[in-house]
Amino acid sequence: MKHISIILLWVFSFVFSLECVSQVKIVDVSASNNKPDEVQLNVPVYDSLYNITFPDRIFEVLNANRNRYDKATLEKMAKEYLLPFIGQKIYIYPITEEYCNDFYEKYGYKLNIKSKNKHRGKYYTLVDIPEIGLSEYEGKYTVRYIYLQLVDDKGKKIKGEKVSNGILESYMWDFNERLGDYLCVGYYEKLKEIMIGKWYIAKGRGPKARPLDGQSEVLWGHFYQCVDIAVVQNDMHYELDLFLRDRNGVTLMTAATSENLSLLQEESAYNDSIRIEREKEAERIRQNQIRMEEERIRREEVARQKAIQDSIQQVNDSIQLAQRKTKIIKKYGKYYGNLILEGKVVRGMTKEMCKESWGEPDDINVSIGSWGRHEQWVYEHKYMSDSYLYFENGKLTTIQN
Repeated sequence: MKHISIILLWVFSFVFSLECVSQVKIVDVSASNNKPDEVQLNVPVYDSLYNITFPDRIFEVLNANRNRYDKATLEKMAKEYLLPFIGQKIYIYPITEEYCNDFYEKYGYKLNIKSKNKHRGKYYTLVDIPEIGLSEYEGKYTVRYIYLQLVDDKGKKIKGEKVSNGILESYMWDFNERLGDYLCVGYYEKLKEIMIGKWYIAKGRGPKARPLDGQSEVLWGHFYQCVDIAVVQNDMHYELDLFLRDRNGVTLMTAATSENLSLLQEESAYNDSIRIEREKEAERIRQNQIRMEEERIRREEVARQKAIQDSIQQVNDSIQLAQRKTKIIKKYGKYYGNLILEGKVVRGMTKEMCKESWGEPDDINVSIGSWGRHEQWVYEHKYMSDSYLYFENGKLTTIQN
């Protein structure tokens, strides 16, 4: 009780001290001659994009066929989600005649719409969530209902289904079927503030929509302006809808669910993303051009260094050739020296001269007899075929090609 009293004091301090005005628009799109019903209400500051009618984190555990949690984990998850809504103004969606008729057809029981709507279609402040009802199966739990403690604009507890403590009971299958019975007014105001008048592009498959002017769906990649946000009856239930108008003036409605909102990207953000992608592509091209230029400079430098090395090598080769020429002529004389430098051999040359001219042989065959020492030097593929030099006692006597 102490906790609830503190919350009540805090809530009332906001409710009666703030002078801001909020409006929840309820639109009957089936009768164009009806004027929108606008209700003025003082609302505490709300700066979130989550609505009590869209309990995303709880959806995972509502269905018994999905993963269940242990009791402590589930209670913690539910309280963490619902806690921000304490102190907020909420609007309770009415029950429609269509819903009552459908209920009667299914279950053979006629609902008293007047009784059921006693607290619906009105505004209250949520001051506490005293109980979260769980159902258990084999040690795992799912949320089945929640109790909401509400007060009216005068701070009086409503006489709910539990009259003794003024708590309204809400079953979770309503959330499964209708995404909940409650609209957080602050969430509604926040959506109006950030969305109305802005253009959006439909991403992915685009959100599901209902036509007003014949258009049956939000088309992927098309732009739409959010022209209004209002509570609208959809089939048997009420829901919060976005009114979207395309560039041709065609207007349609789509539920303001978290899924649908995720499929709408603000045009400015879309343009920014396109600009960023183009800038990234331009930067990629620039970096590629820089790399290509660096590679060109590197290759030119490699070619320049190679040309320098080739020039140096040519000079060294010329010097070495000149030195070899001087050395050969000095050692073997002008006649034999010039022949050696030209890579030629003639009879009468010594083995040393032949090596200077033709290099080392590939093979040497030696025969020694009373006539002296005979050698056959084999040069493989010297002149397109094998060549042979024959020496007797160290002198070249025969050349065979």
